[in-house]
Amino acid sequence: MKAAVFFRFSWMMLILICGCDGNFTQVVEANRKGIEAKGVVFSLLSNSDIRDSVFFEQNYDRDKNGIVLFNRIYVSHSSLSSQPQNVFYGGKVELRSESGDLDIQYFETGNANTDKEPFFAVLSSFEPGNVYFLTAKSEGQKSGPKEIQWTPVSAIDTMPLPVEIQIENAEVRHPDLEGTESEGFIDIKIIDEPYRFNAYQVEISVIQNVTNENGLPSKIIIPAVVEGSEDRVNSEVFGTYHLNLMTQAAFNRQGQRRIDFTFPSNNSSFNRQKPVTLMIRLSNLSDNYLEFLTSSRQYYANGDNPFAEPTEIYSNIDNGYGIFAFSTRSFAEIIVE
Repeated sequence: MKAAVFFRFSWMMLILICGCDGNFTQVVEANRKGIEAKGVVFSLLSNSDIRDSVFFEQNYDRDKNGIVLFNRIYVSHSSLSSQPQNVFYGGKVELRSESGDLDIQYFETGNANTDKEPFFAVLSSFEPGNVYFLTAKSEGQKSGPKEIQWTPVSAIDTMPLPVEIQIENAEVRHPDLEGTESEGFIDIKIIDEPYRFNAYQVEISVIQNVTNENGLPSKIIIPAVVEGSEDRVNSEVFGTYHLNLMTQAAFNRQGQRRIDFTFPSNNSSFNRQKPVTLMIRLSNLSDNYLEFLTSSRQYYANGDNPFAEPTEIYSNIDNGYGIFAFSTRSFAEIIVE
């Protein structure tokens, strides 16, 4: 009886709703008055050196002296959907530490040294353990929408200390000589920072010395896929994020852990019978860097899921949006016969 009454009531409500011709809905016009553009700064910085070149999946620009411009600061603005989006340009940007100002140089789109988005390259070296301060203003804007102005923004972050990494053992295997993928592992040991819960990113590249078609010595560099690193996010300005994070809990009490990896070995120049060099890069992340990667992972994981709880990407830019964060990288390598 109750089921019949419920069904009848539901049917009557459905007829009522269908006959109301939209009277239960109302178009709401968003009040956009008073919304101001905010400054946006993107900058992920590290103690980069030439060894980083074997881990990047895209070609990085160089200055006139051939130095790779790894450390970059991108400047943009927040805006309404009716205004230009993803516009990067110059401005007045300053970077300093407790020791003084750092040397930065602006590279504009179309410059002979770059065909990518405009950016500020940091030409000075960083000192782990130091605190760094960033300020950016729209004044002196060298390109982009001149009519969009925003109040100055600032940020602060501390560069983590380097973590010593040792390779205790390694192996490369080719399960199927006719296959396209090989695999291996590296047993590493780290000496951690005391009194801090660290988070790391681990990357591996496979390098082999070969002779090119002209008979000259050359190298094949193959970035490996570390187990668990399939979780990635593509970014217009930073390339591909490898969101795999490894905390202290992933190591045993002696700081040891085995890192499994795979890599494509179907390169016509790659010889499976010859030795390879395995290079590992361990990035020690600042707290701001970790928060940014963690929130980015959740944001992109939610995707277009209408039932997911909204997630904001972490920002540490005062009076604006974006990220200013440091990692400190350590390297180790081993030859595997």
